[in-house]
Formats: sequence, structure tokens, C-alpha cells
Amino acid sequence: QLNAQDTLKFQGDIYHNNINQSSVFPQLAPPFVFNQKDKIRAFGGNILGRYQHTISPTSDYSVQFYYDSYTRNDDFRDESRDTLDLDFQHRFSLFDAQEIVWGLNYRFGHDHIDGTRIQNGTTPFTVNPSSVNDQVFSGFIQDELTLIDNKLWLTIGSKFEHNDYSGFEGQPSAKIMWAPHNQHRLWAGVSRAVRTPSRGEQDATGLISVTPPPASFIPPISASINGNQGFRSEEVIAYEAGYRTTFIKSLSLDITGFYNDYRDLRQSFF
Repeated sequence: QLNAQDTLKFQGDIYHNNINQSSVFPQLAPPFVFNQKDKIRAFGGNILGRYQHTISPTSDYSVQFYYDSYTRNDDFRDESRDTLDLDFQHRFSLFDAQEIVWGLNYRFGHDHIDGTRIQNGTTPFTVNPSSVNDQVFSGFIQDELTLIDNKLWLTIGSKFEHNDYSGFEGQPSAKIMWAPHNQHRLWAGVSRAVRTPSRGEQDATGLISVTPPPASFIPPISASINGNQGFRSEEVIAYEAGYRTTFIKSLSLDITGFYNDYRDLRQSFF
């Protein structure tokens, strides 16, 4: 606590893991599956720095820095990743009945995945390209308005993001709450959220299973998963409504209902 208005925080973690596990992998030659005892070594660490300044009881801002490094060595794959994250957030009130929160974020990631080691004549997992740099730019704004004092509130906002896999994404939301009595609250909301594609969903290839042939002159049937550069974000439009009543100061009851409409979901058949 630097002074009454300023707070500075540092924290970090460092770790090292030794893991022994047994894995089962498919292969194209008899017996079409093999067991592998893996000796895995994983290590890494992170550091976080955060500065927060209070301007007034209704206004403050914060700046945050975060860095993470991670390495994992398997018998069939080596993977390392470095992530840098910068974040800014500001809260203030325009009027007594309006509070606004907005922020900006930048994330940079660098990875290297080497999954080309051959096990029993098979390469279980590959990623091409083996190394990439990822960037995510994002921002958000949320406005909470009191439409009627102690009776009606409206909260609207949106997150905006640009990533290297699906481009620009908007995630708006709106929620309204009504208090017909000081012991009763009703609310409803609608929002859009996305799950952007991962690195593996666009760049990875892996052998999933091998079905032995019914006869020696028939080849085995193999199933594999292949990354797709055309894979887009999974999307959900979420609707919610709820009710809360307070019987006494120490006891309340909530009832909430949700309806989610999903689109462009990834589907696996294996």
C-alpha cells in the first residue's frame, strides 16, 4: 500500500513436475495399438505486476503486466510457450445514476511444438507449423444506468476482440433489473459469447484409432483428426431471466432460468 490512493502488487510462481504415466497409442501395424510408458518433465513460472490508483470513491484505474513461461517434454513431443499480457481498466461515473467501466488488453504468445517423434513406426501427433506467434487485441466497455432510483437498472456493454484465428469478434450483452419492492428483484438479460479456435484445431494432425482388418488381405481402417484453417469461432446467444426474494436479512431465494442457442459447434465422430 504505497499511500491512501495507490496500491502496488507483485506475485509470481515457479514449478517443476516429474510425471510417470502409461499411454495407449494406435498404430497401423499389428497389433494396431501399443502401450507407452511416458516420463514427462514439465516446468515453468509466471510473474504478475499490478498498479491501482484511486481517483475518487467513484473512479479508479489499474494497469497490469503478466508474463508466463511453460515447457513440457514428453517421450513423443516437446512443447514450450511464452505469453505476455498487458491490461488496463478504468472505472468512473458520469452522473450519479451512471457508472462506466472500460478497458484495453494486449496478449502476445510464442510457442514451439515438436511432435514428430516416431513411436513404433507411427507419429501420433504433429503440428504444422511447429512454431507461431499469436496476438490478441481486445477492449470492452460496460455502462450501468439507474433508470429509476432504487427501482430499475439497465446494464449494457460489449467486448471487442481481434485474434489471429478468427479475426474480429464482438460480444455484446444487455441486462435489465427491476425491483417492484425492496424484498423482490426480477432481471433478464441476453448476451453473445464466442470460443475462438485453438492452435490445434487449425494446425494439428493426429492418428485417433485403427480398426484391425477382418481378413489378412484387407487393410486396417484408420481414423485421424486434421486441423482446418477454415474453422471459425463457436458462438452462443445466451438468454437468462431470474427472480430473487429476501425473506429476512440473512435469508434469500434465487430462481434463474437459462436458454442458450449454440452455433458452429465443433463436432467429433470418434
